[in-house]
Amino acid sequence: MQFEEKLKAARKEQGLKQEEMAAKLCVSRAAVAKWESGKGMPDLENLKAIATLLDVSVDYLLGEASDLSMNIVKEPICWEDYPVHNRLKTPKENIIVMARYPDATITTLRRKRKLSLGEKLVDGALFLLTDAPPSMKLADQ
Repeated sequence: MQFEEKLKAARKEQGLKQEEMAAKLCVSRAAVAKWESGKGMPDLENLKAIATLLDVSVDYLLGEASDLSMNIVKEPICWEDYPVHNRLKTPKENIIVMARYPDATITTLRRKRKLSLGEKLVDGALFLLTDAPPSMKLADQ
């Protein structure tokens, strides 16, 4: 599907007429008609506004992506329905995801712990007394 076809399909899916879309984008109806006929392309700012208005991604409009919607599904969750009952102290969020989506893969991100003021002072002193770079001694413990 070409840009103009995707634009027209997304506009119709939102239930907008060309005039309504033009008014919401602050452009003329002729501009929308030109974009949908393939006789012109919107500039970058209008392209971002179109994607937001029609609830699609810019990638969808311009690329080969076939996914129309970029909605995020939000579901209410009752935390009490998912008691933490394991010894590994798996985060409750992970337990809920695995219960609802058993085939999901959860990747844990690791980040470096920030040193306290005392640790920074000791780290600096160790740096002066040894040839190790700063934050090597305490950060890895």
